[in-house]
Amino acid sequence: MREEYNPEVDSEIVIGRFIKQGDEYIRAEGDLVYPLGEDTFTWCRHVEKDSCRKNPEEHEHYNGAKNARYMDGKYEWSEMGPEHSQEEIDERLNSDEPGVTKWANWTEYFPEDHGDFGTYYLQIVKVQ
Repeated sequence: MREEYNPEVDSEIVIGRFIKQGDEYIRAEGDLVYPLGEDTFTWCRHVEKDSCRKNPEEHEHYNGAKNARYMDGKYEWSEMGPEHSQEEIDERLNSDEPGVTKWANWTEYFPEDHGDFGTYYLQIVKVQ
């Protein structure tokens, strides 16, 4: 595992999602893989039936990040979404809306609240 980001060879950061059981953090499925060196980007994920209040059928969720940066072992971004189309998330990213600031580093666990689905804790696991 390398903590140093080398823009000559590294193009992605992998952020692990963890759940907390007692005092222990257990790695969960669904790593977040984000591009390094891009300030703004979007991603899409499949949503299973009955797991979204706005649409109970299977569908896609579109999220986006802006002001993304990796510096001194910390990755930080402003997250938007989810939305139900690429056009909607693009519109939000191009607005003055600040989004939700999130971050991850190599030593701490950043809590990410998912409402009814609980809290995941984010931590960088590698750059590649």
